[in-house]
Parts: sequence; structure tokens; C-alpha cells
Amino acid sequence: MKKHFHIIMALFLVTAIFYGNMGYVSAADYTATAEQVETRYSDLVISTAGIEINASTGRVTCSANARSRVSTDSLKLTMTLQKQSGGTWTDVKTWSDSNKELISMSKAYYIYQAGTYRVISSTDVYDSAGNYIESGSATSKTVSYS
Repeated sequence: MKKHFHIIMALFLVTAIFYGNMGYVSAADYTATAEQVETRYSDLVISTAGIEINASTGRVTCSANARSRVSTDSLKLTMTLQKQSGGTWTDVKTWSDSNKELISMSKAYYIYQAGTYRVISSTDVYDSAGNYIESGSATSKTVSYS
């Protein structure tokens, strides 16, 4: 009876240690996914950049979004389509727009050269008096066109 008790306790201890460690995740082990918003800005809540290329027509759809936490903030959004040339990125086309609190931009552009493309967005945030608060940026995935 005593032998069975020790075996059961040993199994219980091993199980508790094994399953106890499986559920533990430290902050250092956690990696945010692309869908999650990183709160590194004081006023800027969302800053995104996106790209889609129609392989048969060469039509590129570039998109960018930005949103402020404060409804009276002014946002200036700059969106740039870039092409990779060697190890560097060169600007192909740039668009800008501004609005209060929320701004969304989607533009089409036709490309004729094969290569790797991406979109970058940069947002400047200003308070209601026009004072600069901060800037945020985002980079889309890269897409190849041939």
C-alpha cells in the first residue's frame, strides 16, 4: 500500500510540474502578431499600410489608415509606393491627405516594371492649436510583380 502511495504521489508531482509549466508564458516570450496594435504612441491609435497587385494588369492598390485617440487632433497622412532596387527602396509614387481624428486613403497606380514593391505610410499628428504632437509609420508586406 505504501509503495502504491509513493508511485501515485510521484506521478502527481511530475504531472503538476509538467502541466504547470506548460501554461506559463512570460512577457518576454510573447510576440505580438500583425493584427495587434502596438501602443507606442500617445495619441495615434492606428497606423497601417497595405498593398495589392493585380498580376495580369499591373494595377497596384495602395492603402493606408490612421486614427487619433483625440477627436480634435489633425492628421497628415503620407503614403508612398516603393520599388526595391538592389538593396535599397526607391519611391515610385507619393500621395498625401489630411483630416481630423480619422483618415483613410486608397489609391491605384499602374506599374510596368517587374520587381518587389511595398507601401509605407507616415502620419503626423497635430493638436487643435496646430502644435506637432508625434509621428507614426507603418510598412506593408512586400509583393513581387513579374
